[in-house]
Formats: sequence, structure tokens, C-alpha cells
Amino acid sequence: MINVLSCITLEHDLRLVLLAAFICIAGAATFEQLLKRAIHAEGKARIGWLGIGSVALCTTVWCTHFIAMLAFHAQVPVVLDPVLTLLSLVLPVAGFFFGIAAVIYGRNIASNILGNLLIGGCIAGLHYLGMMAYRVDGIVEWKSEYVIASIVLACGLSVASGLFYKKFYDTKYAVYSVGLFALAVVSLHFTGMEAMVITPLSLSSTPM
Repeated sequence: MINVLSCITLEHDLRLVLLAAFICIAGAATFEQLLKRAIHAEGKARIGWLGIGSVALCTTVWCTHFIAMLAFHAQVPVVLDPVLTLLSLVLPVAGFFFGIAAVIYGRNIASNILGNLLIGGCIAGLHYLGMMAYRVDGIVEWKSEYVIASIVLACGLSVASGLFYKKFYDTKYAVYSVGLFALAVVSLHFTGMEAMVITPLSLSSTPM
């Protein structure tokens, strides 16, 4: 935990970190309003709201991830692979759609947990696919314990958010579900960043 906090405060531009956190919270709140519309809709209208919600959710996570990546001081030249960057935005939409659908159509604890596990897995998948697009002039290694911890945090907090929302979505307490979901995204990102170790190449002396 101390290492993750150090990663945030010492290796990131805190202004961009705050911007990423704001976008994450605002996007999570918007998504939960769309989810409420989907819950109360029927037939094709419900599928439409599911589609809009999955796109909004994916866009929220993607923007949070890449703004936080811009905040990171890599200390080596960095480029982003445009194809993988685009894929990290497009591919998770389907996973988010099926995760949300499982939550709405299942209407029980088991489907809620499974749906939110899928959502948490998509958040993690988006992050690490985005990291594959992050090309540095150096050798990248990964600390497996932090990778695992980041995925567990994303999935666990997504499930907690979903269960909280299931019980309180029509009350003022739904705001806590927004906070838990935002925490799932943010904790995944910064724990995942702590998992990455960059060894600069000998000629990599000038940061991007």
C-alpha cells in the first residue's frame, strides 16, 4: 500500500491524477443513471440503454486510464501504439455489455456477482491492453504480486459496488456505489502501475 501511494505522489503529475479521478467519478455516476434507465426499461429499449451504458462505462475507464498514463513520469521516451490504444477502447465494450446484462436480467445475487466480476475483469483487461500500447525505450518487467492484487481489487470492488447498487439504487445511498466503482478503477490503475518496472536502455536519457 505504501509503495502504491509513493507511486502516485512521486511518479505522477498530481494535477492530471486529480483530473483522471474526477472523470472516473463523473463517469461512474453517469453510468449508474444509465443503468437505472435500463433497469426500468423493457424490450428493445432496455437493450438500447444497455448499449449506451456499456459504451459510457468503457469510455470512462479508458479516459481515466490514459489521462493517468499521461500523468506518469516514465523517465524514458514513450510512444503509444495507435492500434492497441484504439483496441483498448473498442474491445472491452462487449464485455461490459454482457456484464451489465447479467446484472439486469439475472435479478439475483449470483448473477449480480458474476456480472460485476466480468465488469471488473474488463476494467483490468482494458488497463493491461492499454499498457501493451505503452511503448517505452527500455526494458519492461512486471511484479506478478502487484498484477494479481490489481485484478483482485478491480473485481472485488466492482462486486461490492454492484451489490451496494442492487440494494440502494433508488435511494440517496447509491452514491456509495459510485465511490466503490471509482475506487475499483483507480486502485487497479495505480496498483498496476506499481507492478511495472522500467529499466532504461543506455541511450534512453531524455524523457518524452
